[in-house]
This record gives sequence, structure tokens and C-alpha cells, in this order.
Amino acid sequence: MSSSDPKDWMWTEACVLLERADRLRNRFFAPVLSTGDSTSWSPPLDIYENEREIWVFSALPGVASADMKAYLEADCLIVTGHRHLPDCIRGASIHRMEIPHGHFERRIRLSNTNLTVDTMVFENGFLSLRLKKTS
Repeated sequence: MSSSDPKDWMWTEACVLLERADRLRNRFFAPVLSTGDSTSWSPPLDIYENEREIWVFSALPGVASADMKAYLEADCLIVTGHRHLPDCIRGASIHRMEIPHGHFERRIRLSNTNLTVDTMVFENGFLSLRLKKTS
């Protein structure tokens, strides 16, 4: 930095970090074209693997369990569903809308095709999947 005042470079660094965080948020919740030719959003996933199983976690706040499903199809894990707009906003003016709503879908190609869904827990908007490796 060319400025010798620490406040100047600290402010610049804070702005850069905020911009990076915003780009990351936009990447996770960016609209995507789903297989049904309708726009959707894609929820973030974490995937962990050991020699016996694969764990998948997804943040889906505001999604009812009845409006979400996760399943294996060939070598793909598919998490799909719908987040509804709250009833209270009908007819309201929108000042800011950052939380994605509507159809969502996430397809993850898995290298191991010998998997079964062993455990699926959906609690408080958080999906936990345990995929068991089979021989």
C-alpha cells in the first residue's frame, strides 16, 4: 500500500474481503438452468469420504422436508426441491431479495458407483446424508 496511514490500508483490505465474500455467496446461490428447462438455484454442499462411506451435508434453511428429496441416479447424487416464499410477503414491495426461492437442484457426480443411501436426516434446514460403499 502506498498510504502510511494504517486506517487506509485496513479499510481497503476490509473492502476486498467483503467483495470476495459477496462473490462467494453469489456463486453458491447463482441461478442455474435445471434439466427441466426452468431456472433454479443450487444449494451449497460439503462432501467427506473415508474407506467405508461418503458423507454429504447441505444447508437448506426454510425448506420443508416434504419439499425436498435426495437420491442416487447412476453415478450422480441429486438433491432437489422447492423453497416457497413466505405468505406474509404477498403484495409487499421488495427492497432486497438475497435468499433464493423456488426450485433448487444440485447434481454431484460421484466417482464410486457402488453406493447406497444408508442414512438421510433432514433437521432444522440441514441435510445430512450417509452413503455407504458396497462391493
